[in-house]
Amino acid sequence: MEKEYRITDTTLPKYQGGISSIIDTADGIDMLLIQSTNKYEYESFCKALKEDGYSVYVTRILNGNIYTTFTKSDVFVHTHYAPSNNTVKITMGDVADLPVRKQDAIAKNICQPKLTFVSQKPDTDIGLAVIFTLSDGRLVVLDGGMPNVENHEGLLEAMKNASPDKDNIVIAGWYLSHAHIDHHGAAWKFIEHHLDKVKIEAFILNYTTNDQYENLTEDSWKKSDDAQMIRAALKNVKPYTKIIKAHSGQVYHYGSEAVEIVYSVEDYYPEQLNFNNSSSLVLRLHAKGNTVMLLADTTHTSGARMMELHGDALKSDFVQIAHHGMWASYSQLYRYINAPVLLWPSNLPNVKKWFNDSVVQTALGIAEDVYLSGNTEDTVIEFPYKLKHNKNDFLEQINN
Repeated sequence: MEKEYRITDTTLPKYQGGISSIIDTADGIDMLLIQSTNKYEYESFCKALKEDGYSVYVTRILNGNIYTTFTKSDVFVHTHYAPSNNTVKITMGDVADLPVRKQDAIAKNICQPKLTFVSQKPDTDIGLAVIFTLSDGRLVVLDGGMPNVENHEGLLEAMKNASPDKDNIVIAGWYLSHAHIDHHGAAWKFIEHHLDKVKIEAFILNYTTNDQYENLTEDSWKKSDDAQMIRAALKNVKPYTKIIKAHSGQVYHYGSEAVEIVYSVEDYYPEQLNFNNSSSLVLRLHAKGNTVMLLADTTHTSGARMMELHGDALKSDFVQIAHHGMWASYSQLYRYINAPVLLWPSNLPNVKKWFNDSVVQTALGIAEDVYLSGNTEDTVIEFPYKLKHNKNDFLEQINN
């Protein structure tokens, strides 16, 4: 049976110029890709959208990239013009799934925003679980770690500690970076065991197609099983929780704080994925004037794409070292991010193992503060953050 695409000549004005193709991006969403185009042709298309009755919902520019979202009735069209590779990428979705804009994100501030890196249990060198406490008391979560009892129960306990009201835990957005079990495993176990203990407003992710997972070019883990596992679990949270496809360039505003989608697998298309890790969603958190870059398992190829697109605009105050410090992308990526605070999601034995890696040494050389954010205890950081100049203490741990 031939696939039906949402983007057709009848649903959108025809893009004049470039070379067009339609890409299946999974979960009922497709993308119109235009290669060998230019800014004039992109702006002409945006003008045609307006003439067709679409209104600008939000627009932003990052290092010359133009991200503009349009709305018409119950539909949105998200566009991205990338001058670095002369491409335009266009996706469609339901207005109900749009991020709240800054001017509409009104909330009462009741607590100090903070970041919690949840320790992985039992003590292990893999797994990522991050909780971002918002000023209005809600939580934003990234991933969760491995699917064992200690982790999903530890995650619930960490949520209680991170929330100002332990009896009324509200998760404004639970982001899943990519389809690996050490990242989303605890999330699907959490869905199985703890849905009655919290309110989850939305799961936000951008997983790719089964074909992409089954045909990874360099990764030995050529399976779509992990993605299918979480997709099946997410069916159990509807209709009370939204399942939202994140798009590159979007910013989710939550009262005074925000979560920016710096990179998604959309930035990789039209190429076939090499590693599952290359599909990792990259988030930048904004809180009290501080920015936190969460790289998840960013690889050398997805890191290169980020640098190509954004360059110096990647500058942030904090950076989570990619892939738990193992094969942690490019040194140049950390030079662009130039973060004085390094968050290392692993335990001490694993950190010692990868300490002398050249990429890790680059990130360490830039940092003034270093936190073993996946060690035996949860790491909590409050915003606004003042440098502690604790790197020497960290180096002593390594040498002991």
